[in-house]
Amino acid sequence: MWRRRELTSIDVIDEVQQNFIDSSYDVNTNRAFPDVRDGYKPGQRCILWEMYTKKYTHDKPHVKSAKIDGGVAALYWPHGRIS
Repeated sequence: MWRRRELTSIDVIDEVQQNFIDSSYDVNTNRAFPDVRDGYKPGQRCILWEMYTKKYTHDKPHVKSAKIDGGVAALYWPHGRIS
């Protein structure tokens, strides 16, 4: 039923350093730097896509930025922008 697995000993400091390096690499490659193809970061691209799908264009009446920001946060960051 239950199989016994052996536990291995690891150095906590080495593990935390490696996890930090992996996490920072992921943030840098996926979120922090603009894409070469269009010059936008993923967050900026989400905002532009939300504005495009809701038809918020220059020839329409003014829309408050909080409305756009709320729509983006609700669709693309369901757990909040901070998490």
